[in-house]
Amino acid sequence: MKILSFVPRRGNPARIGILVLLCIVLPVITYGGTTVDADIFVDNDSIKVWIDLSAFVSAERVDLLQEGIDITLECRADFFRPRRFWGATRISRATKAMAVGYHLLSEEYSVTYSPPDTTANEHRFAAIAGLHNFLADSVVIPVIHRDSVDSDRRYYIEITITCISMTSLNLASSEKSGDYPMKYLFGQFLDLTNYGRDELVISSDIFRISELRSGR
Repeated sequence: MKILSFVPRRGNPARIGILVLLCIVLPVITYGGTTVDADIFVDNDSIKVWIDLSAFVSAERVDLLQEGIDITLECRADFFRPRRFWGATRISRATKAMAVGYHLLSEEYSVTYSPPDTTANEHRFAAIAGLHNFLADSVVIPVIHRDSVDSDRRYYIEITITCISMTSLNLASSEKSGDYPMKYLFGQFLDLTNYGRDELVISSDIFRISELRSGR
């Protein structure tokens, strides 16, 4: 098993400069005390990653869900080959996104994949424990086909997890809309400030394909 370790992400210099000019001060949410587990394995001739996302649905976010503020969890897995002297070459990228919501009438939590999952688009849970168990055990991303990589070379995987609040606005189209000009402007503000978006990056150790185990 390959253990993934935390990698800090620095802010975008251009964005930081704009925020300073606008005198915008944003709340900072860190995951210093949060443990995010992940694993790399081979299954059906594909290299896959499993990620435990349960920590991203904290007690505070459960309260927000019950107030009608849904969240989206976006996971991006980048497969890299380190260069001989400096940097790395990205070989492939795979993403998975899911909306987490709460249905007031049925008092159920839900996870909806976007685009729809091949097995089931929506999963519903009568209790928060069921939602946490699902996010801890069921998020698997196929990253690359095993035949596409050289078994003798070394690689590593970087996973970017983004938790997005106020989903309907934060995921709004960047195209201007005559019907919703304020929504467009507020969406631009959210994109500029990253408000309502918390991001964490974890990176694996360098490995060879032969070192990975088959199945979880």
